[in-house]
Amino acid sequence: AISAISNSRQLTVSGLPNGFVIRAGDLFEVRKNAWARSLHYVTSDVTSGAGGTAVIQFNPPLDTGVFTTSATAHFERPSCLMSLSGGWTLPKQRQQRRANFSATEAFFS
Repeated sequence: AISAISNSRQLTVSGLPNGFVIRAGDLFEVRKNAWARSLHYVTSDVTSGAGGTAVIQFNPPLDTGVFTTSATAHFERPSCLMSLSGGWTLPKQRQQRRANFSATEAFFS
């Protein structure tokens, strides 16, 4: 659970196991509902305390006009909704089958 949002780049999460380690570069998701999700990466290491809380610093900034303490934080298999922006390519040669595309995070509040 998100127990506090200090600013758009820092929040406090509660309900974590004691000693839960979150590393810089880890991804997590803030979810308001099935359509309002936001993907972020942790900017500094943090370990939850005895009460199961951790203060997390992250980027990109959270839209605090949409996401409040009623939202939840997800560390396992974080995701977000995306929409394709621009085109995509897929080479015809079987040995070079690497698709390329651009996507932008989509927000529905």
